[in-house]
Amino acid sequence: MLREARSRQGVTQDALAEALGFRQTDISKTERGVRRLDVLELREWILALGLNFIEFANDLNERLEGHEALRAQIVRAAGPRRLKPGAKK
Repeated sequence: MLREARSRQGVTQDALAEALGFRQTDISKTERGVRRLDVLELREWILALGLNFIEFANDLNERLEGHEALRAQIVRAAGPRRLKPGAKK
């Protein structure tokens, strides 16, 4: 979502990095999921893009709930997992 938001706003990784005091590689790593943001960094990131943090957070929450629902469906469809003899839980 962060990459999508940055791209929609027409902001380069370099420009966002400069605005946030990050390195461009930090932006890239974050967008690829290699580096995580804490909530304060996320808020700064969203505001630097000129977006509303609450709206972004609500959209993020909706996506996460969708992923959780899909994961639950997959687990239910797969049925109970059985451990191989001698395997640890």
